[in-house]
Amino acid sequence: MKIAGVACAFPRNFYPQSELLAALREHWRDKLPNPRMLDQFFTRSGVESRHLVFPLEKYFEIRSEEHTSELQSRGLISYAVFC
Repeated sequence: MKIAGVACAFPRNFYPQSELLAALREHWRDKLPNPRMLDQFFTRSGVESRHLVFPLEKYFEIRSEEHTSELQSRGLISYAVFC
């Protein structure tokens, strides 16, 4: 067996950290006892942006680990190789 080439791949769904924070604030708006902790977590992480496997809205449809496993078995989750 020969390896023909090696490359890096990132999922195509790219989001600034501020957009992810806004989406989570909205999604968890009445469920967090201390919403400021979410803000602190995001702002102190030092992360400016993220690449996600799914489009952002898809994450809010995942209901359980079983659902994630179902998506994996259907081939809907593609794994990226991070370099």
